[in-house]
Amino acid sequence: HNLANSSWVYHNKVGYVFPQPTTLKISNKTESGNWKAINSSYSDDTVSADVFKMWIDHGTQPVEAKYEYIILPGKSLEEVRDYDSSNIQVLINSDSLQVVRNVSQNILSFVFYKAASYTNDDFRLKVNGACAMMLKDGNTSTVSAWISDPSQLRKDIAVRFKSTLLAHEKEIQLNLPAVPYAGSTLAFVIDENSENYIFVPTEEIKKKATDDTHVVNGSSAAANYGANPTLKKKKDNAGYNREV
Repeated sequence: HNLANSSWVYHNKVGYVFPQPTTLKISNKTESGNWKAINSSYSDDTVSADVFKMWIDHGTQPVEAKYEYIILPGKSLEEVRDYDSSNIQVLINSDSLQVVRNVSQNILSFVFYKAASYTNDDFRLKVNGACAMMLKDGNTSTVSAWISDPSQLRKDIAVRFKSTLLAHEKEIQLNLPAVPYAGSTLAFVIDENSENYIFVPTEEIKKKATDDTHVVNGSSAAANYGANPTLKKKKDNAGYNREV
């Protein structure tokens, strides 16, 4: 089915609200397949089930295409039909940063795709790497915050926060959860008791190369490759990382 200029869809006690009218494609039929197609450890027996699918067709090779929607789980048809989408405000939706505000709960949600900063009338937030983050009551002197690393690759991250209600800019150095909890959420508070940010100027150091080498992690971590005629640097799995 093609639904033109839709503002909401309701299915199985879940609502999908589109702040901007959106053309949707919907399929609701019996689908067949096997679980082995997505995971080799599962069975290749064919299974069938009724499947609801909904998607936005951006066409072939879209350029800077955008979309936004709000998911409302556990709602009635009437609640979805009457939902006030103005409570959820999309402030930034770019390829480097996404920011969404929940007005009634005074929460800002961020997805940083790289080290970046965000500024509004109340505060400036800066992170030194990709992460997902939420701030509650950012316009007060006690800010509740949550952060995670969906990539599960980072060991730590630094957050800097400067607001009109705090005397100094704050810097919070966070050690992120490790395996088996990598990627899970870490909660913290930003207030006057948080560490002050101290600017340390970078001193330029010049050294001449005497020996060129690269090192490998894993079982070859103790080896030195100084005699090699080439330098190798790459990010890979354990045992294959090379640093110059």
